[in-house]
Amino acid sequence: MCVQYPVTASALGMVYLLGRLLYFEGYSTGVPDNRMRGAIGYIGLLGLFGICVTVGVRAARALLQ
Repeated sequence: MCVQYPVTASALGMVYLLGRLLYFEGYSTGVPDNRMRGAIGYIGLLGLFGICVTVGVRAARALLQ
């Protein structure tokens, strides 16, 4: 099986990384509300999870045929 969705996965990985960096910056201020800026990282994380599920289902279907 070849690599699937490499551009999408890398873009979502960058969104996740940006979210982690924003969370770190907010955490280092000591103000709990500043951590919420890092919530954008969940978009990347959920997108990567969706890609994993999609590729996994396609691989399972290919094995069953």
